[in-house]
Amino acid sequence: MTASLTGRVVRAVTATVALLLGLLAVLAYMTMHVQEDDLTDAMLRSETAQLLALTVKPGLMPVGTLHAAPNLTAWLTRGDEGRSAMPEVLRDLVPGIHQIEPEGAVWHVAVSDTDDGRLTVVVDATSFEARVYRYGWTLLVLWAICVAAAMLVARGVAALAVAPIVEATRVIARLSP
Repeated sequence: MTASLTGRVVRAVTATVALLLGLLAVLAYMTMHVQEDDLTDAMLRSETAQLLALTVKPGLMPVGTLHAAPNLTAWLTRGDEGRSAMPEVLRDLVPGIHQIEPEGAVWHVAVSDTDDGRLTVVVDATSFEARVYRYGWTLLVLWAICVAAAMLVARGVAALAVAPIVEATRVIARLSP
């Protein structure tokens, strides 16, 4: 009876800690993921607005690749002119904000129609997403460590909490015929 009651207390305390910490870890991961997407989209909108400001006067901007940086690339097309410079997956997107995943990458894309043609701006968020996944793995490892620590603490707590019941049971057992 002693091991059974103590074991049940240990399992109950450990399961409670595991559930609460698990929920907290999932919420933290989801928050980080949404925040990363929101920040990337904000950066995309900002860069798109800056490039749109440059295309105010039709015909001054060349078609093709306008801007290329480590995580940002922009293209201007006029009809079919300049389309060959951009990746095929981007050519038929409608105006708006998109998130696409070509060949293991994660791209946040803004497509805007202007008086001068169609502006397509891409933020390569692959490294940002990888950082979020590493954060998720870190949370998982921390969760496992905390659950193991909770199990050890629960054993001590269970021993203290159950000890009077065990002692009373032994006294009653000795007195019974």
